Amino acid sequence: MKEDKKGMSVLGCGLVWFGAAVSIAEIEAGAALAPAAVGGRGWSVLGAILLGHLFGGAMLFLAMLLGARTRRGGMDCAKTPFGRAGGGFFAALNLLQLVGWTAVMVAQGAGAAKELLGGRVPFGAVCAGIGALVAVWIYVGLRGVGKINSVAMALLFALTVALFASLLSTGSKGAGHPTEPMPGPVFWFAFEMSVAMPLSWLPLAADYTRDARRPVAACAVAALVYSLVSCWMYGIGMVAAAFGSIPDAFRHLGAAGLGAAALLVIVFSTVTTTFLDAYSAGESAKSLWSRVPAKPFGVAVCALGTLLAARGAMDRYLDFLYLIASVFAPMAAVLLVGGFAALRRGADAVGRGAAAWNFAAWAAGFAVYHACLGADSPLAAAFPSAAGALGGWSSPAGATLPSMAVSALLAFLKILRMRDMFELRAKDLLPGAKYFKTLLRLGLPSGVTQAIFSMSMIVVQSLTNSFGEMFIAANVIVMRIDGFVMMPAFSLGTAMTTFAGQNIGAGQMDRVLKGARNGTLAAMGISAVITVLILLFGRGLMGVFTTTPELIDLSFKMMKILAVGYIAMEVTQCLSGIMRGAGDTVTPMWISIFNTIVIRVPL
Repeated sequence: MKEDKKGMSVLGCGLVWFGAAVSIAEIEAGAALAPAAVGGRGWSVLGAILLGHLFGGAMLFLAMLLGARTRRGGMDCAKTPFGRAGGGFFAALNLLQLVGWTAVMVAQGAGAAKELLGGRVPFGAVCAGIGALVAVWIYVGLRGVGKINSVAMALLFALTVALFASLLSTGSKGAGHPTEPMPGPVFWFAFEMSVAMPLSWLPLAADYTRDARRPVAACAVAALVYSLVSCWMYGIGMVAAAFGSIPDAFRHLGAAGLGAAALLVIVFSTVTTTFLDAYSAGESAKSLWSRVPAKPFGVAVCALGTLLAARGAMDRYLDFLYLIASVFAPMAAVLLVGGFAALRRGADAVGRGAAAWNFAAWAAGFAVYHACLGADSPLAAAFPSAAGALGGWSSPAGATLPSMAVSALLAFLKILRMRDMFELRAKDLLPGAKYFKTLLRLGLPSGVTQAIFSMSMIVVQSLTNSFGEMFIAANVIVMRIDGFVMMPAFSLGTAMTTFAGQNIGAGQMDRVLKGARNGTLAAMGISAVITVLILLFGRGLMGVFTTTPELIDLSFKMMKILAVGYIAMEVTQCLSGIMRGAGDTVTPMWISIFNTIVIRVPL
C-alpha cells in the first residue's frame, strides 16, 4: 500500500497509544495483582503479566494492522466477517460500552484527583473539569494537537518516573502496609488481569491506525509502546498497593510534596485515555448511521459519561460493562481470522452464509467464556439457575484464551471450506528440506546459548545457597529486579536482529551500520539511566520486598555490583543481535559460552 502523506506518522501512533496505556485503570489493575505476588510467587505473577501483555499486544497489533491495511475503522472492519447486520450489532454494543468506560475513566481520575486536593473541591466539579478537557481534546482532534501531544506525553513519562521513584522512596521509609497473600493459584488470575487491558482496546484499535502512513511500522510501534507502558503502569500499581490502596498512595505523595506532579499525571492520563473512548464512540456511531458527525457525537458521549460519573452511577454499571466486555474477546478472534482471510483475497465481505456461521462461532466463544467463569460470571448472577448447573466450576486457564480459541477455530474451519478464499493442502504442511536445514543452522546455536545460560544460573544458585539464608533471600530480591532491568537489553537485541536482517536482505548495508551505531548508543543511554536510578533509589527499591535493614543493605550492595555491568550487557545484546540478523548465530554462541563458563561462573 502506498504511503499516505496526510496520514498519521509512526511517532504519532506511538504517542496516541502511550497516552492510552498511562491511566488510573492500568494502575488499579496492577494494584489488584499485588496480593498475588506475595509469598514467593512474584516470578509467577511477573511471567503472567509479561505473557498476558505479549498475547494481548499481538492481538492489538493484528487489529491495528487490519484497519491500516483496509483503511477502515474497527466497527467497519467487523462488517467483513459478520455482515452489515452483525457489524451493526457489535457497533451498538461497542457504543454502549464506550459510554460506560468514559464514565469509569472520568470517575477514577476525579476520585484520585480529589484525594490529592484534600477533598476541598467537590467530586462533581472535578468530574466536570476532566470532562471539559476531554471534550476539547476530541474537538481539536489528533492532528490538531500533534506537537502539544508530544510535549504532553514526554511530560507524562517524566512524571510517572518521578511518581514511581517517590513511591519507592516513601515505601522504604516505613509508610507502606503489609499485603496479605492471595490464596490459591495465581498465574491464570494474573494472566487474565494482564490480557484484559490490551484486549479491551481491540474494538477501537483500528480507529487510530487506519490512516497510518506506514501501516506495519506504525501498528508495530503502537502495540509495542502500549504493551511496555502498560507493564510499567502495572508495576506502579503493585508498588502503590504497599500503601493499602491507590488513594492512600496519592495521599502519601501529597504529604511528600509531590501532589502537583501526581495531579498532573492523573489529569493528563485520564484525558488522553478517555479521549480514545469518547472519540471512538463517534466512530462507532458513524458505522451505524453514516451521516452522524463523529466529533460532536464524541463530545456528547463525553458529556453523558461525565454526568454518569458525577452522579456516582458507575458502581451499579460495572458488572454490565464486564458483561459487554466479554462480548469482544471472541468477536476479536473471529474478526482477525475472517478479516485477514478476506483481505488476502481482496474481498469486502465473506458472504451471508459465512456471516451467519461466524456469528454462531462468536456465540460459541461467548458461551465458553462465561462457562469458564462459572459462578463468577455476570450471567450466573443474572441467572442463578445457570450458576447452579455449573456447580461452582471455573476454568483453571481463565476465560479469555478458551473463548478466543473456540471462536477462532470455528471461523477457521469455515474458511477451509471456502475454496475461493483459502485452500490448505496436506503437502503445504510438510517442511521443505532446504529451509529446515537453514532454520536448524540458525536456531541450534541460539538454543545452545540459552541452555548454557540457564545451566549457569543453576550453578550460581547452587553456589549462592551455600552462603546461608540471608544471602539466599537477598539474591531472590536482586534477581527479581534484575529481570526487569534486563528487559530493555533483550528487547533491543531482538529489535537489532530484525532491523539488521531486513536491511541486509534489502542490500542497505549503510543503514545496517547506522542502525548498529545508533542502536548501541541508545542502549548505552538506557543502561546509564537505569544504573543511575539504581544507585539513587536502589535502597528504596529493596524496601518494597522487605523491611529488614540487614537484608536491604545486602541486596543493595549486590545490586550495585550488578549495575556496573549493565552498560556492557546492553552493548553485547545489541551487537549479538546484529550478528544474528546477518545470519551468524555461531559467534554470539561462542561469546556467550566464554562469558558464562570462563568469566561469570568462576567469579
